[in-house]
Amino acid sequence: MRRSLRRVVLGVCAVALATAAVLGYVGRGDAAGTNICPGSVCLVTVVSPHVTSAVPDAGFAAFAAGRFNNNSPSTATHLKLTISFTDGAATAAKVQTGTIGTFVDGSPVAATCTTLDSSVSCSFPNLAGGHFAKVQFPFTPVAPTPLTDGSTVKATLGAAYGEGNGGANDTQSASDVLTIAGSSARGKCTAGASSLASVSNSSLTSSIGVDYPAATTGQNLPCTAVGIGVSETQVTVGGVAGFVASLELPLVNGFATVQHDVTPLPAKTTVKGLVIWESLQPVGTTNFDLKVPACDPAGLPPIPATPGFSSDTCVYSRSSLPKGGGRFIMHALGASIDPRYTP
Repeated sequence: MRRSLRRVVLGVCAVALATAAVLGYVGRGDAAGTNICPGSVCLVTVVSPHVTSAVPDAGFAAFAAGRFNNNSPSTATHLKLTISFTDGAATAAKVQTGTIGTFVDGSPVAATCTTLDSSVSCSFPNLAGGHFAKVQFPFTPVAPTPLTDGSTVKATLGAAYGEGNGGANDTQSASDVLTIAGSSARGKCTAGASSLASVSNSSLTSSIGVDYPAATTGQNLPCTAVGIGVSETQVTVGGVAGFVASLELPLVNGFATVQHDVTPLPAKTTVKGLVIWESLQPVGTTNFDLKVPACDPAGLPPIPATPGFSSDTCVYSRSSLPKGGGRFIMHALGASIDPRYTP
């Protein structure tokens, strides 16, 4: 799977449940003139979910992770990876020391980690060329105060190391951004299975909610990060206007159950005939080019996947609602955070 934020569009009150790759939001820092990592291309930073509740009802708001890929033949000596959180110049997040995970080549390793205010720093042994090191942990924002709709917290990964080929010490950085959800979005990162209560746009024409199992253990994620939201901006797909609903979901054990309500249905459509479209593009785009198929008898997307149809989301049931609305129950398998990132 190569995506983790799907969106699906239904119509004038429609939903889009398609996703954009989580790393589509990653920013790249400037290099410090290094041989091992020119242009900071070896650094990856991610937060998930990208939109979360200011005060989650369980677990943490999100997790942050940073990875340093040594793609050169040289050794990166006395490597230190630091993830810091800021809102402007303010301390912005709370981290529990016991939740920090450190990895080399996807396997857990012992590393010396310290927390200071709103940052975590972990020192690794020398990292030979062709290997990667990673630090990750769940966190909860504490600033800005108060945490208001649309507030953002930037997570920045900094890498400091020496070059085993005799080069100078180098420092680089890359960042990703977490947004605090308003009334039309919700998110959190829990130790296991959980749910997110339904959220709606301001016109109450489109809503989405989800129940989900835990993320698969093979991804080595610190918690199961899930986010949902409904856009206030209307888009037109296939000649039908609607509002996009989004789900950010890691690859889970089994499938998540998504409830999407649309009231009223778009003109000249029916509950039975309405086509649900999925997009693999980042949030904000309107390139919905995959139809969401009906689930097979096991409640899963048909295998093998048919070209032009979603392979990780299917429609399990359709039913009518009062005032000309429709309810669409979908099953979503989730997706790896990113094949370049996940061990």
